[in-house]
Amino acid sequence: MDIVIEEERWSFVCFERGEEIFLTYLVQTGPAMVDYTVKLNTNEIASIKSGMYKAKSLLGSFDSSRFVKPAIWPQK
Repeated sequence: MDIVIEEERWSFVCFERGEEIFLTYLVQTGPAMVDYTVKLNTNEIASIKSGMYKAKSLLGSFDSSRFVKPAIWPQK
């Protein structure tokens, strides 16, 4: 079971799976919604866990080479 750290319905969810933290978010591209998942690095994880940054502030700042394919969502 995954642990949700932060979420906004129909926008994004940041969750912990084992020892890894992922950020999955939705982007509207024309008539379609596309979901993207990024595995957060140690600096991003530390910033979120310390409260320095909210996961939402990271949205859209990722290079496509960091995307996890296919996108994953938390298991509840």
